[in-house]
Amino acid sequence: MSAKNGSMRSFRLLGCLMAVALLASALFASTASAKKVEPTNPTAYVNLGDSVSYGYTNEKFVLNFPGEPASAFEGGYPNLLGAKLAKKEAKLGNKLALINLACPGETSKGLIGNGPLAEGLEAAKETTHFTGGAAPCGWHNSSGFPRHTEFGSVSQLEAAVGIVKASVEKTGPEVKDVTLQIGSNDELKKLGECASPAYDEAHGFTSFIECVTVEAKNTLFPTILNNIGLTIGTLREAGYTGPISILGFYNPQAYLVPTSDVLQAALNTAAEETIGAGKYGPRVTYANPFKKTNARGKKSQSEAEKSTIEKAAICLYTEECNKFDRKLIQEKKLGHAVSTEEEEAIEAEAASKGVFLEGDIHPTTAGDELFAKLLTGALKKA
Repeated sequence: MSAKNGSMRSFRLLGCLMAVALLASALFASTASAKKVEPTNPTAYVNLGDSVSYGYTNEKFVLNFPGEPASAFEGGYPNLLGAKLAKKEAKLGNKLALINLACPGETSKGLIGNGPLAEGLEAAKETTHFTGGAAPCGWHNSSGFPRHTEFGSVSQLEAAVGIVKASVEKTGPEVKDVTLQIGSNDELKKLGECASPAYDEAHGFTSFIECVTVEAKNTLFPTILNNIGLTIGTLREAGYTGPISILGFYNPQAYLVPTSDVLQAALNTAAEETIGAGKYGPRVTYANPFKKTNARGKKSQSEAEKSTIEKAAICLYTEECNKFDRKLIQEKKLGHAVSTEEEEAIEAEAASKGVFLEGDIHPTTAGDELFAKLLTGALKKA
């Protein structure tokens, strides 16, 4: 009797163990299956900007000319940031897409465009202070080069409004994050104008420096900041309520354009104060790269030491020290091909005289990584 009961207990125990094993196996299979399931709910991260956020560098452009496939410029900070945001979204069961509307050469006026949207802003200029738009995205609409995201002949802002409205109406992916980087080409345009003696004379300036300083304070910076504000306001009116982070300004030409560090720092400060005062509305943050890209060391250090530190930072985060670009610029100036020996001689002479040779203003891989990191932190605060 006891032997029989012992056998029954053994069978029961074996049955329980098998059931537990089967349950564990089922749970494991379920977990493994869950891990393989791809997120399906579509969401989006939208970026607006110029060549910096397009992923452009002059070397890439030259090496890919004339085709310029968009895939050759996918190393920019939006791609790096988008990858981080996609991982976060995947945990929520969402599949995030990067919608990069950036266009090389774009100004803050071109980003708004010259269509009905711009006309509406200009019609209400007493409150918008809008001084007029400009033809959008000459990179594509004039030169015919492809973009990461094609959106016809309209402006980036008009395209973004369409994406936001589709998100609100649930006919398109839900827009989760927006980043904006614009204004550098406004600055470059003004530098070009001030470099013209005819322009300076016509506007009563006695020097390039005077022109840049006065124009930056009176017209350039107010226009950039106002156009950024109008861009954000338009997206809000379209229904977007999520975080918007602005990438601030860096100065790759600190040693090529005198006093430009002071001016660039002032523009960053003005933008941060504008956001801090709530003039751009809620959930707007600023990612300021200037302290890294134009690091100057400690106050106690000598000017020579500070200069060395800043030059190293510029070379790390921007393409200004790219030998490929510097060689092309020297060949253009000299009017002939430059040999390796001649290139080395030019570099050596510049170093001996403390001259900073011109390269390309766009960010290096390290620069894009820095921008992505700063924007990641900014979006978390929004």
